Amino acid sequence: MRRAAQCLRRSNYLEPTEDTVGAMLMYLACEHPYAWQYGAFGASVVLGLVTRSALRLGYHRDPSHYPNMSIFEGEIRRRTWWFLFQLDQLLAVKSGLPRLIDRGKTDTTLPQNLLDEDLDPAMLSLPTPRSMDQPTPVSFMNHKAALLEVMGSMSSAMSHEDVLQLDTILSDTATQRPAWLNTQNVLGDVPAVVLVSAVEVDLIEQSARMQLHRRFLLPAHNDERYAFSRQRCIESAERAIYLQSLLIQDHRGQVGEAKHNWRFIALVGHDFLTAAMLLCLDLDHALKSKSLFTPGLEHLDPSEWQRREELIRQARDMWSAIGVYDDSGQQAANILTVLLRRFEAARSSSQEGPDVEGMQSHNIETSFPQPQGLDAGGYTIWPEMEDMLQFQPMLDGSQINMDWESWASGFAASTNDFGIDL
Repeated sequence: MRRAAQCLRRSNYLEPTEDTVGAMLMYLACEHPYAWQYGAFGASVVLGLVTRSALRLGYHRDPSHYPNMSIFEGEIRRRTWWFLFQLDQLLAVKSGLPRLIDRGKTDTTLPQNLLDEDLDPAMLSLPTPRSMDQPTPVSFMNHKAALLEVMGSMSSAMSHEDVLQLDTILSDTATQRPAWLNTQNVLGDVPAVVLVSAVEVDLIEQSARMQLHRRFLLPAHNDERYAFSRQRCIESAERAIYLQSLLIQDHRGQVGEAKHNWRFIALVGHDFLTAAMLLCLDLDHALKSKSLFTPGLEHLDPSEWQRREELIRQARDMWSAIGVYDDSGQQAANILTVLLRRFEAARSSSQEGPDVEGMQSHNIETSFPQPQGLDAGGYTIWPEMEDMLQFQPMLDGSQINMDWESWASGFAASTNDFGIDL
């Protein structure tokens, strides 16, 4: 990162060249992994510089428009542009800022599914693309781009009918993922990078669906027209928590890979915390209506209540472990602790509540394949994490300065006019 910054300072990056874009990308690649620690704003500022430089150089136009450009250079520009497009989408969500790239004003096509060794500066034509089912960085990037394009088409002004239509498009896009990016196929002995890639594209799908339907989560309690949206939102939230557990369980026996996974968890922590909070919000609204244990639209049978509460508890434990390297992880765990205490107190005080016997078990089955629990024998990542795997003492609600009413109101209404419901 230091060398890239030195090169940029010595050159006039206000008159960019392809080398300027490359140096900025190298700096951004070093800056972005630490966005979870210092905030996403710094990374988004650097992204703004490199994106505008790329626009100035015409990266947003397909290389076919430039007859004097070599085949090799054109393919590299495609890879560069779509890498920027994806970072723009993801950092916009994380930083709460509008996107920089208008998809309607670019016609750059996706790069071919080729490895670096398939390309040569002297080539006169591109070789036959590899199968999308072959694990390659470009195969991963292209499918992720397709999902992010769907996410980018979301708007807070969409009608419920449009939301349902876009949900179908999202599902169709997700089903086109290569087999090696299916999380069901990576539960065995696969390289860590394959698991992380599969989890990332799955998480993008779940995050998009949560953003798409969460406006209707609370109205669905009183209006059956939105029952499907509530179901989809809750299902995606539960799936996201499961994906978080997959990453935490994947220690691979190597400290470096484990730390890489945990840094990735922190980078996408916004989605994981959103999932846990959506489950909390849904239960909290049912508690306020005092109809959680009565038949009707809001009724949850005992097993469903138990499963939901256990998912929130698992999310709490995982955030406690993440707190080793990220203070916000422990803050998230503390908030979930307070909410869990509220739900547990409500359950205990309800005479019509579910049978609470065995509610403290951490092995409740869900509809997803279950990895080993956090406290499973032989689970080791690195020595300093062992103490954090045990849940922190329960906290009083007064220790968490959280305006739950404002948070719920913010989730119930969309306020972003930039294309993504943040």
